[in-house]
Amino acid sequence: APDRPITAGAAAPAVPSQSPEAVESEPDVVSPSPLAPSGNGGEEGDADSARLVALNMALGGESRADTERYLAENFKLADPLKLVDEVYAAIEA
Repeated sequence: APDRPITAGAAAPAVPSQSPEAVESEPDVVSPSPLAPSGNGGEEGDADSARLVALNMALGGESRADTERYLAENFKLADPLKLVDEVYAAIEA
């Protein structure tokens, strides 16, 4: 078969601007979870996570004592009672 030159009027195969394969092969962008400890670790990350848990427990009707006990058992906090007081005061206001 003779070689044919491609002319300006010849139809070329359509190429999508972004193929589905390209979308799937891109790395996933993951935003940090509010429940995940912060990058610095330690007490500051625990305090942020514990504050969220305490807020959830307070809004769910848990007592201050139960919330304080849970935080003391599951987080490294300098003063769990202070955090519980702050959270419960905020939702009672």
